[in-house]
Amino acid sequence: MIYIGSMSKWQSFDKVCSIYKQLQDLLPCQLTVITKDKDIANSTLNEFNITNYKLLSADRKQVLEMLANADFGFVYREANVVNETASPIKFLEYTSQGVIPLITNAVGDYSALASSVGISISIEDEATIIAKNIYCKLQNKDTLRKLYEV
Repeated sequence: MIYIGSMSKWQSFDKVCSIYKQLQDLLPCQLTVITKDKDIANSTLNEFNITNYKLLSADRKQVLEMLANADFGFVYREANVVNETASPIKFLEYTSQGVIPLITNAVGDYSALASSVGISISIEDEATIIAKNIYCKLQNKDTLRKLYEV
């Protein structure tokens, strides 16, 4: 799993960590965090007792290379007018590299579209349901990668 972004409040990294912590207790997984705000990220990861993670800074080319090795990427947005009308580039970066977005229902039009075609996982469900959906997507990863290539 991967998180790319800043530690700005609107990115909700603390909520990403809360969800990841629950998933870490259910799945064999690792979180890769790519940010320029490494000190803040490290503090937040420690606050949530997240143990299996990589914390990196990278330029755009390196980010795209790392995404090629990721299966799932977090896009957490709070439900408000700005987020529901915005189109986060992070979603496009993930999907362009075959990374399945783990998203809230407030990621603009992407939430509904990605859900309707089955290329995302809602992170608004209980952790056990998210974990089950992750397992299902991993079973069909090759099929999903072909959808991204169309």
